[in-house]
Order: sequence, then structure tokens, then C-alpha cells
Amino acid sequence: LLGAHLSGGAIEGAPETKFDFKPYFYPLTFEVEYENEDPTFSPEKSCKFTLKIKNHLSETVDASFKMVGAYMDEQCELCVGAGETVSKSFEAKMPADEKIISDTNTVTLAYNYNGEKKTYEFGIVGAMPWKVIGPIWRTDPICTTQMLIDAEMKYSNIIKKVAASYDGNRYDITRRFHLNFAVDTDSEYMGHDDCFSAFDENDLSTKYEEDIFYQKEDSIRFSDLCGLRGPAVIYLAREVVCPEDRTLNLMIGHSAPFALWVNGEKLAERKNCDAFDFENVHLADVKLNKGINRVLFRLTQVNDDAKYSITLSRKISCGIHYTDLAAVDPKFF
Repeated sequence: LLGAHLSGGAIEGAPETKFDFKPYFYPLTFEVEYENEDPTFSPEKSCKFTLKIKNHLSETVDASFKMVGAYMDEQCELCVGAGETVSKSFEAKMPADEKIISDTNTVTLAYNYNGEKKTYEFGIVGAMPWKVIGPIWRTDPICTTQMLIDAEMKYSNIIKKVAASYDGNRYDITRRFHLNFAVDTDSEYMGHDDCFSAFDENDLSTKYEEDIFYQKEDSIRFSDLCGLRGPAVIYLAREVVCPEDRTLNLMIGHSAPFALWVNGEKLAERKNCDAFDFENVHLADVKLNKGINRVLFRLTQVNDDAKYSITLSRKISCGIHYTDLAAVDPKFF
């Protein structure tokens, strides 16, 4: 500022400005505390939270509160003493048979003070569902009955037969044979459309193990999906519901190989490992249709664990995220 200077960590000499209005006084203020700091819910899990109401007046306030949103419709009468804080616990439950899960779920708290209606809003996040297919793994080397017969049923002969395809001395090769896992970024274990059949927990005829994972965090670890430690593949399938035809940007984070398809088109693939960042890969001008869009994410774990993320944003980097999307529960694909 003109004429101002810094003196001892303070600004001196700045022109004085006076305002002829008073800041708005909030007689009641609100705070929401989510149980276990978890603001999410899904058909399998409710969201429990505590609403704290603080009275800043020097008199008691008797008020009627109505809370609507996130499948809630509750009304209560509360008496808040002068300078006191009152807490009340609530639980938001999503129906077990809910077909469409919204990312953003706004809860509106309405109350009357001195004849004037006021509102306070907060949110509960819908845990977005994935249909999980896997884990799938391939042995390396492949040891068949015929291979054992040809090797005269001798363990050492089998190792000699496969030794030419491995690096290192015989101890390295023996250990590699014992591990018997292959890092496989190429095999098409599942066709695209096959991944989008409806999930049925009672169906034991599926080609690979299937499950539903409700994603609460911004990223996914392979260990969130299964307990297998070692090279393996998992397919994640999601039907994203978009409110309009939209062109957006998509950022992918990955610490291990992946491939991504949107509406049947492969948009990105990496066969390398990387230091995880939410913006390892940037995709511009990704088109979503109004209604249902199919997203297929093929994850390849290389070692003990792997981490991935997908972010939809308005800019190709460091942009505002889209939060008005929803997803179909895989039971209703």
C-alpha cells in the first residue's frame, strides 16, 4: 500500500478504512462431527454424526429444527441455554436396494429464530461402487502334467528347462521358480461387456471371484480389494451417471500398471510402475454422455501392494472436481 511500511513484523502507515456496517451476528452456530471422521454412506453402511448447536446469546433459545436430505426427514425440539452447546446424534441410512448412488448428498437443517427462517447445510458423501472381478493371476513358469512327464518327474529337470528364460545364477532361478507369479499387463482375462453383468452374490458360476467395493476415499489400494500379496490383476467396473452430455478432463494416479476404458474406448494404459500422485496421467476432452457411461479400470499389482485414483475435473490439472455425478449399484447393472 502507498505510504505503508513494514516495521518489526507489523505494517505501519497504511491508510485507515472504516466501514459503516456491522458484521452479521449468528445467534446459533452449528458444527457436524462424523463418527470416526467418516462422512460417507452406502447401501451397506450408514453415516453416523453428531450435530453441535452453540447458543451465542445471553438468553435461552427454544427452537424447532427440521433436517431433510440424504434419506433423512427428521424434526426435533431443542432447548439451548445461554452460552451453551447442545449435541444430538443422528444416523443417515441409504436403502439397501438403492439403485443410483449420488456422490453429493446435501442435508439441510432449517429452524426459526425471531420469526425468521434460517438454514444450515452440510454434506454426506455417497461411497461410489465398483464391481470387482478378481484377483486373477498367472503362474510363471507354467508347469503342466506333460512337462512333468517330459522331465522324468524330476524337480531339478524342470528348473533346468525353464532356466534359459530367467536371469541370474541357479539360486536366483530356483527362487524365481518358487515364487511362481507372473506380472501380466497384456492378457485379456475378461471381455469389456462381460465385466458389466449384474453382480449376484449367490452366483457361483462366474469365471472369477466377484464382489462390490464401495469406495470411500479418493484413492484405492489393491489391498482394499483383496488380501493377495503378489502379482495379480483386478478389473473394476462402474456405471457412471452423468446429468448431461459433458466434456471434461480426467486425471489418473497409479503406482503400478493399469488400463482404462470409457464407454468401450481405451483412453490410457501404462505398463510401468511410478511414484503415486493423483496426477500421474492427464487426459483432456474426455466425453461423457447424458445418462449411463461405462468405466472399466484394469489394475495390475506387481508386488506387495498398489495404489490408484481417478479424478474428473474442469481443468486438465489442479482443476475443480466434478461432484454432481452418480453411479449405478452393480447389483443393478
